[in-house]
Amino acid sequence: MILGVEHLQVLRRLAEEMAPEECCGVLLGRVLAMESTVDEVLQGKNVADDRRRRYDIDVPTLLLAHRRARETGRDIVGYYHSHPASPPRPSATDRQYAWPETSYLILGLPQDGGIAARSWRLGQDGETLEEEELVVR
Repeated sequence: MILGVEHLQVLRRLAEEMAPEECCGVLLGRVLAMESTVDEVLQGKNVADDRRRRYDIDVPTLLLAHRRARETGRDIVGYYHSHPASPPRPSATDRQYAWPETSYLILGLPQDGGIAARSWRLGQDGETLEEEELVVR
């Protein structure tokens, strides 16, 4: 996945503002030959019961993302969420709800004030999330 520096900065701000709860949203852009390029970050509202341990993107944000993608000829590249108190690795819940051909960007907030970002995709077995290359430019 290719992500602009400006998008990573937006995601960092959102993750910090929402901590200790998880932030979440949708990544719009283009998917060509299994390479995704993000050109828009849509902030969602986390409507999960336990927002400190999981995320559930609100329906209005999902509908908006589908409408924007359709109207602009872009793709829903994937989804993002933060792990404010743990590393950016998929949880069992993240794996359970993953869809094929979709990227899942997870943001961690290390103690040093930085951000750790890693992207994941469902593997060939349909059960394992495998890390995909994340290029920030």
